Amino acid sequence: MASRQASAEFCGSHFVDKMTKRGRDRFLKMEYKTNPDVQDWCDRMIVIRFDPPETMEATFNGLLEEARRNFNDGKSGKGKKGSLFRKCHSYWAYANRTFINGSHATVHELSCYHRPEDRSNQAIEASNKHKNMLIKEIAQDGEVSGEHWLQLSRRLEKNAMDRLHQLHRHRVWKKKNKNLIARDKAFKTVINEFKAGRINHEEYIRKIVKLNRQSEIPRGKRAVLRLLDSDSE
Repeated sequence: MASRQASAEFCGSHFVDKMTKRGRDRFLKMEYKTNPDVQDWCDRMIVIRFDPPETMEATFNGLLEEARRNFNDGKSGKGKKGSLFRKCHSYWAYANRTFINGSHATVHELSCYHRPEDRSNQAIEASNKHKNMLIKEIAQDGEVSGEHWLQLSRRLEKNAMDRLHQLHRHRVWKKKNKNLIARDKAFKTVINEFKAGRINHEEYIRKIVKLNRQSEIPRGKRAVLRLLDSDSE
């Protein structure tokens, strides 16, 4: 099914935010805090975006069947109301209808497997938010006309010209900080290991989950590999 609000590259930060706040915290908040098996399962749901688009749907469906075996004794259906598996199924169904083949993205748009250094479109997200704020200011009665859009275009053009003048006067270009660059390189290191066949899919996902849990990423390929090969979380 074609997505209604999708972009060519869906923002990873938006995905994580929705999967956490509207997904996990809605259906499995207490279980995530107290049950290590649920925490591991949810974390692998959130890193599903690192799967190749060709295999993502199969991996995603496999997570549901894993939850069925572990939390519902392998029984068919959605589980009893209020049961752990019913909550897992609800979380899975939310992700499926919203991101996998749903209203916001498809597997090809969601996957960052081929763009590990460009996982989020935060600049575009911020731009859209800025445009929405401006159009509300311009069309205060709520009725947006063609003239309002022209006013928005002129204002955005002026803002862009002001920024160009600032850069011409030696203002600093905005760029990623060192910690984000280190995180990008770390994810790319793991993806390259998987592409080269040095680790299997299960090992790949485990390493991605481990990286995703780290608040600080060491710099340098060797340091990243040492972290991933260690037993500590």
